[in-house]
Amino acid sequence: RGFGNIQMIHGFSDKVDIPECADVLVHDLVGDIGSSEGMVPFVADVRRRLLKPEAVHIPNRCTTYAVLDEDPRMSGAETVLSYVLRGFRRYDALSFIRYFGFPHNAALSAPAVFEDVLLDREPVFKSVRQVEFEILRNGLLRGVCLYIRLELSDRQIIDTWESQTSWATPYVRLKAPVPVSRGDRVRMDIETDVSASPRYTLTLRRVSDDAETE
Repeated sequence: RGFGNIQMIHGFSDKVDIPECADVLVHDLVGDIGSSEGMVPFVADVRRRLLKPEAVHIPNRCTTYAVLDEDPRMSGAETVLSYVLRGFRRYDALSFIRYFGFPHNAALSAPAVFEDVLLDREPVFKSVRQVEFEILRNGLLRGVCLYIRLELSDRQIIDTWESQTSWATPYVRLKAPVPVSRGDRVRMDIETDVSASPRYTLTLRRVSDDAETE
């Protein structure tokens, strides 16, 4: 009963060594945006120094998705509670809000991949890419919601859009609302640097056949 073959090593993973390379890596460095807690460089360091080449990673993949949205509609009670929890700051004054379960009825587009981190492969620390959304209904584009799909194994998947979890679904609000119509196309330019303290830059442009409007 119990275990007699455990050796505890105290310290940050990038500051310690272990007696032999490990077969399994288990961690919870996953942020509300997958890489936002510094997961990528820490796991890269562990892969290089502390794991066997065929080691199992739990989780093994984390994909962050983006959805274009209107501001969610809230009931009177929800509005009051939200106002109190925000420290009595007006909603319109905020550019970044953490929801725990973003309301699906505020979505104006289908999701698109924001970042895709495969933890058992060589990492990409810096990237510049574009994704394009199609607006699914008329509305007032007000921001971008981000959520993660975390693969612990082939059968165990956590999706923060589809279920309530301890991860937030961050909502990044635009400086001003933009009216959009069904069939409009919106392009998102994404610049990412996760080599140290993660940084993300998003630029949205409405795309027409002849031009782009930022």
